[in-house]
Amino acid sequence: MLSGAWRVVPPVPDFDRNLLDEVRPQLLASGAAGLVWRKIRGDQSIADSPAADVFRDWYRSNALNSARQQHTIAAIFSRLTESNVKPIIVKGWSIARLYPELAARPAGDIDLYVAPEDRAKAEQIVRGLLDSPYHADFEHLALALSRDTVAGVFARSELCELHGVPVRVLCAEDNLRLLAVHYLQHGGWRPLWLCDVAVALENRPPRFDWKRCLGNDPVRINWVESVLVLAHLLLGARIDDTPAAGWIAKFPQWPRESILEKWGRLSLEIVGQGYFPSVGSMLKPGNFIRAIKHRWDDPIRATVEAGGRFDNSSRLPLKIRWGLKRAAQFYFSGIEH
Repeated sequence: MLSGAWRVVPPVPDFDRNLLDEVRPQLLASGAAGLVWRKIRGDQSIADSPAADVFRDWYRSNALNSARQQHTIAAIFSRLTESNVKPIIVKGWSIARLYPELAARPAGDIDLYVAPEDRAKAEQIVRGLLDSPYHADFEHLALALSRDTVAGVFARSELCELHGVPVRVLCAEDNLRLLAVHYLQHGGWRPLWLCDVAVALENRPPRFDWKRCLGNDPVRINWVESVLVLAHLLLGARIDDTPAAGWIAKFPQWPRESILEKWGRLSLEIVGQGYFPSVGSMLKPGNFIRAIKHRWDDPIRATVEAGGRFDNSSRLPLKIRWGLKRAAQFYFSGIEH
């Protein structure tokens, strides 16, 4: 249903109003309700149905919230720049600007990357400006950018303008790599984040440097190319002219199965909990074993945590090792508190 929905002219829907109504809970929880409306609004047999009303409402809400958030972002960058702090905004607005319409993507956290020595100062400044529902996140990028030097990330970054304020974003190569690794870090559970990868991929500049994007680490190369293949298999992203094209036929089945299983379980309640059960809920009687399964029986996250590759080898050793380690950490942490 989301295939190609991010394009200027989305493909004609290959589903009807009945199927839309059937999977409405999962689509609303996917974060991609605005994209769904873009895809169905030209088909009156679907757009005029009661099932479509909520997607139109979410699309309109996205437009209002995105406009509001833009002003918040501009204010943050203006104040930080005045204070001699140079931030980079990642994900969120930095990828939303590549969609044909801002209403296609919901406004979420404001993810910022600053030099380590500026972080405390930046957090204090931003805290005073966030009189809105948006949360500023400085933590999200540790794994995705940990092997880059701060100087390198900033040297490659680019400036764009938002309400007359210069706003710094990652270069296209760093941006695509970050989005891909972020998607795997979270187990591939939210369709919107894979749409973000597809948008960044299909809107990359003509001189996009694949060597810069993929780097020299064979494991990182495997991760990024795996996400590109998943974007193609699950969403129809165009990867024929990418280094990942030759891997489609050989790509293992289990990552796709794991993601589709997660997407099938999506609900707004789960999204509100961050998909994975909280430590507090895990410690309630009867919840511990179920929480382990939902939080740690995850081959994608186990592979990333172990620094493994996405291939046809068994995930069981990685899942057991990662699951037991994480379960013990969270369980005994909860007991101590």
